[in-house]
Amino acid sequence: MSKFDEKTKELQDEIIKLKVKHDFLILSHNYQVPEIQVIADFCADSLKLAEYAKNAKSANNMIFAAVYFMAESGAILNPTKNVYISNYEALCPMARRAPEKLMKKVKETNPEIPLMMYINTTAAARAQADYICTSANSVKIAKIINKPIINFAPDKNLAYFIQSKLNITVNPIPLKGCCIVHEKFEASYIENVKKEHPKALILAHPECRPEVQTIADYIGSTSQMVKYVLNSEHDEFIIATEIGLLQKIERLTKNKKIYKAHNNPVCYNMKKNTLESIKYVIEKQPKEFLVKVPEDIADKNRILLNEMIKNSQ
Repeated sequence: MSKFDEKTKELQDEIIKLKVKHDFLILSHNYQVPEIQVIADFCADSLKLAEYAKNAKSANNMIFAAVYFMAESGAILNPTKNVYISNYEALCPMARRAPEKLMKKVKETNPEIPLMMYINTTAAARAQADYICTSANSVKIAKIINKPIINFAPDKNLAYFIQSKLNITVNPIPLKGCCIVHEKFEASYIENVKKEHPKALILAHPECRPEVQTIADYIGSTSQMVKYVLNSEHDEFIIATEIGLLQKIERLTKNKKIYKAHNNPVCYNMKKNTLESIKYVIEKQPKEFLVKVPEDIADKNRILLNEMIKNSQ
């Protein structure tokens, strides 16, 4: 933690002591700021966080430094634990593009077409799905479904990615659903960065636009991109995803050069989680930060999540 200022290090030390005292695990998404990533018990993408949460047995309490739907998944997979979010205002705008009411209508209108939903949606909406996936396993889950047409919510770009890998039709629902961060990335900007760094490989998240996916040397989830860079013989990478992942890769790879694919690739909702909010929730354990999912919704989601995790092995 030597790269942080003294005030930050003191706060980190306080949190580490508090999590032991109050029997907490800290789970962080890859898009968190470095000062949160380094004190987390586990830091990964949505799939790995779900897998970790499912198997976590070392503490009675968990706190998610992430967006709300991720904490919902953690609570669903751990019905006997107390699962907290470090900021209940950390919401995913894309998740709101696929509300429960819309998903019910889709199922009622097209009951014969499988509804596959991205985990980046609310638990209430996901309860309407036939299958759920993450960016890491989306193609694998679609293969298991094995149908010529799939309805997919709520990311049009991930729908495109799945369809580009398989000989099937993937209908995006809604038509313009997307991640507001990954939608920022443009092929023209990335190509200009490539001109400045011609040896660099282009890595992109599948939530990026088709034009960006087309020019990418590798497309993957955040954890998949970390693994790709660590195992690659190449030394330079242009990475089209949120800045938190670039910072994580820079911390893990001392001799590799990482370049942004946009001048401001920041998810401000993820950044609503802070060291201060984590300390407050662990220390006070306020009820409004405790994540609760109605039992009927949790039961359906638990089946879907466990099936997804099993099929991802």
